[in-house]
Amino acid sequence: MFREYNVIRKHGRPSDLHAAIVYPSTYVAAISSLAVHILYYMLNRLDNVIAERVFYKYPEGSGLEKYRSIEFRRKLKDFDILFISVHYEPDYVNIVDMLVNSKIPLYAKDRGNEDPVIVIGGPTVTANPEPLAEIADALIIGEVENILDEIVEAYFSSRTKSDFLDNIASVKGVYVPSFGKYRVLKNYVENLDEAFYPITQIQAEGVEPAYGRGIIVETARGCRWFCQFCMEGFISKPKRDRNLSKIKEITEKGLVSNSVNRVVFYSLSFFDHNRADEILEYIINDLRIEASVPSMRPSLMNDYRLELMAKVGQKTLTMAPETLCQNIGAAIKKFTFKHRIVEIIRGALRKGFRSIKLYFIIGFPRTGIEEVRRIVEFIREIVKETRILRSDQIKLSVNPLIPKPQTPLQWLPMESLDVLRTKFKYLEKELSRLHVSMGFYSPEWAQIQSAIALGDRDISKLLELWYYYGKGLSGWRKAVKNSKAKIGYIREGRSLDEELPWNHINIGVSLKYLEKGFIFFNKLIGRKCI
Repeated sequence: MFREYNVIRKHGRPSDLHAAIVYPSTYVAAISSLAVHILYYMLNRLDNVIAERVFYKYPEGSGLEKYRSIEFRRKLKDFDILFISVHYEPDYVNIVDMLVNSKIPLYAKDRGNEDPVIVIGGPTVTANPEPLAEIADALIIGEVENILDEIVEAYFSSRTKSDFLDNIASVKGVYVPSFGKYRVLKNYVENLDEAFYPITQIQAEGVEPAYGRGIIVETARGCRWFCQFCMEGFISKPKRDRNLSKIKEITEKGLVSNSVNRVVFYSLSFFDHNRADEILEYIINDLRIEASVPSMRPSLMNDYRLELMAKVGQKTLTMAPETLCQNIGAAIKKFTFKHRIVEIIRGALRKGFRSIKLYFIIGFPRTGIEEVRRIVEFIREIVKETRILRSDQIKLSVNPLIPKPQTPLQWLPMESLDVLRTKFKYLEKELSRLHVSMGFYSPEWAQIQSAIALGDRDISKLLELWYYYGKGLSGWRKAVKNSKAKIGYIREGRSLDEELPWNHINIGVSLKYLEKGFIFFNKLIGRKCI
């Protein structure tokens, strides 16, 4: 049976601001998103705001009606503002779907004062807002906690939608595309301890969140490593740690208010927190509960940390070596010796871990079939080393390299579909003999993701056509054929002197720095996989 706890249902007054928190993906993805919890509880703490949630896809048998809010079954068009949080470029077409089927004009220029104001944010939007610039009234560049109240105040002090957009255009991190392209500086929370945090969170009965049931505790934001392919690492700088005492406060109060006995830690690199070991020691010795720890960076692992993870109930060791070509590892700033990964896996099995999950990226320039041969050889070695595990307890996830904006690889083309398919077929054939569990991200969907991520405003029309053609792979091909959007950059890349669609977005990393990273990358991969 589907049932939610910690839901807020406010009836309010006609003069209140009715806001919808929209997540254009599944219910599971939405309740696993910290952004959704932040928006929901932060808005509802204001007396003159009523916030409800509308997600693209609800659980089977939930009784929830598509495109209507969970709290009061309101239609999207009946809200004053839609706060849309999106994390994944292929979900952009679901935004089109939700607006069209809610009878809300898709393009900002066609909406009047009677239509909802549409504000869109999320990591992909921060990196490059232009693909949604024709659809959104405003886009959030960066983080929202320290500007959300200002946006709400601007709504109440504005007489018309035009006034409202005028007022929020001067707020740091708010981009109003109808004013044209102008320099926008990313907004971020300087001190996480002083920012709003949703200690109470939505808990659903009968639905398992992405990382299991528990209280979500964000320990840090940002990352100090700057892996050259990782958009999230670049857009979330600077790295900020939440204080240990604050983490303890959130955890202790959250366990009570959410009636759970488990913690789900969120961060890009957990053991980069300056007191990471103490956090786990606190969970083990003081609270005596279980916890989920995010993917590990091999260079930060040791026997003691493996022991801590085992003691908090972690059964799967998750690591992302990304590549086994030494020159590529150095080029993307994620260099790890193969023998070191094997040592960590041995140590994890001794501590009681029951499965291993490894993430790899393929499709780096000039690597040829050698990059996938090395993966196969390595997995053979792992299978041999881990005889106490069944083969299906070794999980492998392989994704094509997807160049992303605001990274040094933003000028790269993707490897061709034919070459990627050949590499995936080779992996599938060789690894099936080892009976390991494999997960591959489709090269076709990777191309779609890259085309949207690196696109300009013409992508909005392409998204509309894609929706009308059915949203699948064949629909995408038809949409590309019949739209004016030029997406040749996914096959040819871009030159360093070319104007990029997102150049007006200042995330705090200079273009010169990214250019140097790109030149450094190309220099190191000048030869084949070594």
